[in-house]
Amino acid sequence: MLKYLELGVCGIDLKPSHPFIGSAIRGVFGYALKKASCPFVSANCEKCDISGKCAYNEFFENVSDTPNFRLDINLNQKSFDFKILLFEHAARYLPYVAIAIANMQEIGLEVSRRKFKFSNFTLNGEIVEPKFLLSNEPEPLNFTPDFTAGDYEISLLTPLRIKQKKRPRPPRDRL
Repeated sequence: MLKYLELGVCGIDLKPSHPFIGSAIRGVFGYALKKASCPFVSANCEKCDISGKCAYNEFFENVSDTPNFRLDINLNQKSFDFKILLFEHAARYLPYVAIAIANMQEIGLEVSRRKFKFSNFTLNGEIVEPKFLLSNEPEPLNFTPDFTAGDYEISLLTPLRIKQKKRPRPPRDRL
């Protein structure tokens, strides 16, 4: 069983200029999360004494573990709306994620750093106030797979980046 929270950012008032918006959202989210969670924004994470308790380090610098968050973004959207899934212990970083999303509005999206506003947050499918995300410990959802171990074929709708030994892994047809 996998425990997770699903935070949705809805009603963003910008229209994307490209069909794949994932890198734009990931980039500004990373920068905004560092501002929200790190008292030493310009410091090197590897040399930081508190990196083991830092949301930014957990999500973006921790290359030894499987990421405990995922951005859920569709291709060819008419807005920049997205979801963030926080798995297992990463759910404790929900307040930092909420602050980072507020920071994202001021930083702006895409190369031109277009400022934006969003109409609401959803948490596990329910509309919530931002202050709820800062002061409560919501009940996580549970995912229990209904399949057994074996060989499976996965079809992806978006690009997938896989790293192996800290380097991008070549596509299967080049192995």
